[in-house]
Amino acid sequence: MSLNEHDASIRDFKWSNVDPNSINPNSAGTGIIVTLSMDQSIKIYDISRKQATCLHTLKHTTHIGSLSLSPDNSLLAVGGQNSDIYIWSLKDYKQIRSFYNP
Repeated sequence: MSLNEHDASIRDFKWSNVDPNSINPNSAGTGIIVTLSMDQSIKIYDISRKQATCLHTLKHTTHIGSLSLSPDNSLLAVGGQNSDIYIWSLKDYKQIRSFYNP
């Protein structure tokens, strides 16, 4: 299985076997890996088959350094420079909230 779609090295990743699109948020699903790269992008991969499939790419304009999934995998928190935090929905891949360090 290869996760080689980034233009730079992977800095952080999270793995889960909970499908964010499942009706039952506690059910074991297809499985996802979320990767954060030095190219300022995040990729969400479906890992249910022998070959990983990139489901979506989230782009940032500032440096990002860490990520965390909510317990039901419906949300992704991304830590950026200056202690900024960005919250993304993994159901529709939209940024839903931002927290900025004043």
